[in-house]
This record gives sequence, structure tokens and C-alpha cells, in this order.
Amino acid sequence: MAIAVAISALSLAVATISAALERRRTFGLLRLAGMPVARLRAMVATEAAVPLGSTLLASAGLGFLVAWILVTVLGNGLEFVWPDGRYWVTLLASAALAAAAVAGSFGVVRRSTEIESTRFE
Repeated sequence: MAIAVAISALSLAVATISAALERRRTFGLLRLAGMPVARLRAMVATEAAVPLGSTLLASAGLGFLVAWILVTVLGNGLEFVWPDGRYWVTLLASAALAAAAVAGSFGVVRRSTEIESTRFE
């Protein structure tokens, strides 16, 4: 699971950086119009966090639903209990790794939207 999480974090970082580079001209013009870099960072983070959060919640919820159905229907007297702390720690570590991957793209947003680089665009 750690390998899959690392690969997905790397993929998220690459996708975020490529999206920022693709919209370099738009971001640069927004910066020239006076938009602060912090606002651009928040916009990029939101664009990455909304699909990530919805996917994480949907996959965790559907996983619990399928597990509950399987244990209830095929369990032969087994009972469904909540996962132990390792599950929650792994989930939080995965979310922190995804946040670090998005935060790693902020340097590209800042460098690609500087006034000097936008002026020659």
C-alpha cells in the first residue's frame, strides 16, 4: 500500500505542476493585474484538494459498505467492528503525503508567474 500511495502522490504532484505550467499565461496575467501569490496557491490547492477529498471519502465509505455487506451476509456469525488505529494513521499519512505533493508545486506557480517571466510571454 505504501508503494501505491507514493506513486499516487508523485502522480498528483506531476499533474498539479503540469496544470500550473499549462496555465502559466493566465496565472501571469492575474499576477500582473494584482492577484497575490498566496491566492494563486490557494486556488491550485483547492483544485487538487476537491477531487482528492471526494475520492478519498467515496472510496473509504464504499469500502466500509462492502465490508459490512460481506461480513453480514457471508460472515457466518462474524460481527463488523471499526478498524484499529493503524488504519486511521495510514489514512492521515496518505492525506499528509498528498498535501505535501500539492505544496511542492507552489514553487513552480511562483516562478512561472513572476513579472519578468510574464513580460516575455
